[in-house]
Amino acid sequence: LHLAEEDAFWVLATLLDVCGLARLFEDGFPLLHHCYDCWEALLRKRMPRVAAHIDGALGTFLGLDGCDYAAMRREADPTRFALPGLYATAWFQTMCVGGAHPAPGDLAPRIMDNLLLDGHLGIVFALALAVLRVEAHAISALHGE
Repeated sequence: LHLAEEDAFWVLATLLDVCGLARLFEDGFPLLHHCYDCWEALLRKRMPRVAAHIDGALGTFLGLDGCDYAAMRREADPTRFALPGLYATAWFQTMCVGGAHPAPGDLAPRIMDNLLLDGHLGIVFALALAVLRVEAHAISALHGE
């Protein structure tokens, strides 16, 4: 996305204030943690095998063998955020258009359009599911990498 400085400022202000995305960066990261919980529920519902594989691989890496995200959520266990935090933080905080691995140039404006028109991060969830669906076989082949 290439905008004049003032236009970029107003887009950012709209995302943070009107769309409420400032909560992604507030002390304690309340919106980010809510996104993690929603993401984990969505992933388990739509792609249970991939979710189980990710949980197993990351759970072992984090020393949380046999972790059950749903149980951890019911118990309000904050360590649950470590699992999606390892791979999903950048998706939500950069909205897939910035950071180390941004969306391709022709996709980034479409993502921004959806964010601005819808006023929420739904497009990020949809994009994440699409990417994982395409890469499900490769993800399933990974073991602790």
